[in-house]
Amino acid sequence: MTNHSTAIPSANIIPFRQKELLLIDNAGEPFVPMKPVVEGMGLAWQTQHRKLMSSRFAATITEMVIVAQDGKQREMTCLPLRKLAGWLMSISASRLSRSLIWSWGYECCWWSTWCSTAC
Repeated sequence: MTNHSTAIPSANIIPFRQKELLLIDNAGEPFVPMKPVVEGMGLAWQTQHRKLMSSRFAATITEMVIVAQDGKQREMTCLPLRKLAGWLMSISASRLSRSLIWSWGYECCWWSTWCSTAC
């Protein structure tokens, strides 16, 4: 089941490996818009989106409308930050190296960014 958020949340930008990833506050809980993460890792968004929507993560997915850098509102498929490590570990090692997957989970500083703004 997908939750829908109607409010436009504010986003924290996390620069990582020449990408700009987002971290969004939704009622005090950090959420990660997944498309920039998936594409930044070099994976196909459509495939991973299907996987997210039909797997154990489906109940935790929230569709949020955010204001993009171009000023337009965009609907984003977001996963709670607390579930991101589980999703990263679901990626087949034959698709990406474990070290690359690890770096996206641990080098990216998700929690420190969240705590510097919300803690």
